[in-house]
Amino acid sequence: MTDQPTAENTSAGEFLHPRYWATWAGIGTLRLFSLLPIRILFGMGKVLGKGLYLILPGRRRIATINIQRCFPELSSREVVTIVRESFEVTTTVAITTGITWWASRARISHLVHLHQAHYLTDALAQGKSVILLAPHFSAAATVSIYLGTLAAGISIYQRINNRLLDKFVLRGRQRFGSRMFERKSSMREVIHALKNGACLYYLPDQDPGPRRAIFAPFFDIPTASWPVLGRIASMTNAIVIPCFCSLNRDRRGYDITFDAPLDNFPGDNPVADATRMNQVIESAVRAMPSQYFWVHKRFKTRPPGRGRLLPLTDSVTEILS
Repeated sequence: MTDQPTAENTSAGEFLHPRYWATWAGIGTLRLFSLLPIRILFGMGKVLGKGLYLILPGRRRIATINIQRCFPELSSREVVTIVRESFEVTTTVAITTGITWWASRARISHLVHLHQAHYLTDALAQGKSVILLAPHFSAAATVSIYLGTLAAGISIYQRINNRLLDKFVLRGRQRFGSRMFERKSSMREVIHALKNGACLYYLPDQDPGPRRAIFAPFFDIPTASWPVLGRIASMTNAIVIPCFCSLNRDRRGYDITFDAPLDNFPGDNPVADATRMNQVIESAVRAMPSQYFWVHKRFKTRPPGRGRLLPLTDSVTEILS
């Protein structure tokens, strides 16, 4: 496995093929957006998010079912409010991607606001290996890029089928010195880098599929979870520091909040470790539910004998009316 994965080798003219024209148009749009004041992009993101909420019924349904199941105490209107806000947050983060790809270090530092950063800086000053437990809040990729300015960062990366987009995403995420490791590759170099002082930015809360999953509660739902966090922490003697990112609409930027390192972690039981991990994520999601990436099919893989999750009401249309 290479340190820095790149898009597959291509001839000089391959990216000029018509199949990439739409991608080039999207990249060009992001480049233009990156030159705009952040307050304008935040306003655009809110408007576009409302539009996407209306025209993407499939993703709206996924988010609705996820939020219903995680927050069964909420009324239908409260669920709809969180779904709508999450679309606005996700869209805003998407159209500000160009800022993290092209803006200067000074501009990005001005937009990012750190909270309780001493948890990270103290650990690094003591020479400890650090794993940042970072749930999939919508601004997670932006934070990953910025953290490269604070420490020698590494992260797990899933290759994108569109090789042109893959090329730009990788270049953006590695621009401040972070190193990316392909998700399906061996973990040996990740372990080696951690042991040598790198800080791992680790996002574990996506469905791993039935082959690699263990089941641990998340919002009291038996949820397919990655059993990797405790294993890596044990192999590297790393401390695990929760790290939460969010879009700050009032200050027109991004918040990164660190929490105290997990004590007595990992243990000797993978399910208990995954449960502890999910509890940390759940607590953060409860604090800022509209920031979470709800459009992902988080509960797609179900325990044996359990059917797929359905809406709590007879019809999602009833909720959205």
